[in-house]
Amino acid sequence: MEIAASCRDFAEFRRKYPQVRSVAQAMGWIDDIKAILPHKTYWNREMCEQLIRENGYKTKENFRQGNAGAHSWAYRHGMLDALFKDMEAPGNYNRKKIYVYEFDDGYAYVGLTDDLDRREYQHKNEKSPVKDHIDKTGLEPERKILSDWLEKGEAQVYEDEMINTYAAAGWKMLNSKKGGSLGRKRDLLYTIDDLKAAAHTCCRRKEFKDKYPSMYEFLLNHDLLEEVLGWMPKFYMPPLRWTDEKINEAIEECGYSKKALAEKYPGAYESLCRYDRIEEFFGNKRKVNTNRTRESAIEECRQYTSLTKLMQENSALYYYIRRHHLEDDCFKDLERMKMHADYTWDDIEAAINASRNLTQMRNEHTYEYRAALRNPEWRRELYRRLPSRKHKSNL
Repeated sequence: MEIAASCRDFAEFRRKYPQVRSVAQAMGWIDDIKAILPHKTYWNREMCEQLIRENGYKTKENFRQGNAGAHSWAYRHGMLDALFKDMEAPGNYNRKKIYVYEFDDGYAYVGLTDDLDRREYQHKNEKSPVKDHIDKTGLEPERKILSDWLEKGEAQVYEDEMINTYAAAGWKMLNSKKGGSLGRKRDLLYTIDDLKAAAHTCCRRKEFKDKYPSMYEFLLNHDLLEEVLGWMPKFYMPPLRWTDEKINEAIEECGYSKKALAEKYPGAYESLCRYDRIEEFFGNKRKVNTNRTRESAIEECRQYTSLTKLMQENSALYYYIRRHHLEDDCFKDLERMKMHADYTWDDIEAAINASRNLTQMRNEHTYEYRAALRNPEWRRELYRRLPSRKHKSNL
């Protein structure tokens, strides 16, 4: 134990004193040594499930906040959905449940919420009609759940119906206002119009997050991020000051010389460089004052078997088609490059069968590998069928 205590962690102890570690292993002292030395945990599915049960994690976010290491392992191995598949999805601003508190003296309170535990704590410990009646009478109410998760519009209507139903049945209602309110917290903070007005003062989500941190946190908590910020591009590009028409005029004035354009109109040249459009305007096969037409472009495209070859061998024709929006006419008979969304499970399975492990599939079948990672079901099957790098046993 004295030797182990002189090390920073278990890895250093195992590296510096292999013979001592072997003796400790034989004598059954390894657990005692690990108890006094920090050591790396190698997670597996059973350990994650036990951790979730012991700590009562109800959502993936609770799991991430409680143990980032285990959450990271489960995410990398595509097991998050499997770990939480039997758990009820949490509510949010758009998903509500209807509940009622019934008192033995004939009083009742009907409400709606996205978090039953939080709302019960508020009713029992904070100012509310339920707590006021408990303090007044000393009675403990019985809570009943009147609905499953409902869409917010449905929930508003159903809450109002249940208030009327209880009142018609002779219950004295503790509700101080008509049903249908989506929650005090939302009413007191921001409306959708306020959030959208603030969003339209920004160009990127990061800018909105830095400028309005409390609003951004509110959007996350109420599952409104896509509704309010969904229109924002993922990558913001500054608006073009040089239009295609102005650039063409400047190029013609400079005699189709890159050097002359860079000297006389540096802004236009920088714009072409920034958006990678040099080849579009100065391609080797670009023709000055060409008489190319829609029909001639279609005829030229028939010389190529695929879109990739057309782009490689005749960039001028490709950009002419793009500029004049002739893609549907010219590219319809060309074989297109397969995108991630075009792959099927048969393509992924063929790549898996041709690979010994994940590393080989990633290196030799890169596009199939990336397509598999984008689909949760394919990703789980990929990790199940192909071995990954194995960790050495932590003895």
